[in-house]
Amino acid sequence: MDLTLKRSWFFSDLKPGMVAWLGCTPNDRRIQVDFDTAASAGLGFYVINGAWRGVLYEGDEGCLYIIDERGERHQPVYIVEVEKEKAQEPAPGDEVAF
Repeated sequence: MDLTLKRSWFFSDLKPGMVAWLGCTPNDRRIQVDFDTAASAGLGFYVINGAWRGVLYEGDEGCLYIIDERGERHQPVYIVEVEKEKAQEPAPGDEVAF
């Protein structure tokens, strides 16, 4: 039985306008990143949850790492899920359907 972990999303798949969920395991949706905001900020990505900012880096061994703005490299992460488009927030005064 082959227990090799295969990623379904790769670093090269990420494009501006996408939102991705990263995590420390293949099923861990822990870190939400917005690649649209990142492009305008000059970063590899911007962490939407506000914890910190950093760059997503693909190491030589094929793992993805986050390097934060202090230069600290964090443990390997997986791209767990990718949303093709960001959810649009309603403009002030717009009706929101329930």
